[in-house]
Amino acid sequence: MKNYIHCHFTGALRSEKIEMTAQLKKQQARIQYLEGLVEKLNKEVCLFSIHFEKTNHKKITSFYNYHKEHEHMRHQLTCFIAAKTETG
Repeated sequence: MKNYIHCHFTGALRSEKIEMTAQLKKQQARIQYLEGLVEKLNKEVCLFSIHFEKTNHKKITSFYNYHKEHEHMRHQLTCFIAAKTETG
């Protein structure tokens, strides 16, 4: 009877060890998957950030050029009105 209990106990431990090993392997695979996902997301964030900076720079440059042109036209109009007023 003692031998039976020992074998039963050893068998239960062996089954538990196999089950825990399988769970460990699943968790390790999950960790690898999540680490890969984090790496992929970091790359995407980096690419998005670069794209955003380029787009933002284009918008700022475009706005600056528009503002510069607007000021130039305003100056020309002021000069034209002044010239008309003098000759007027």
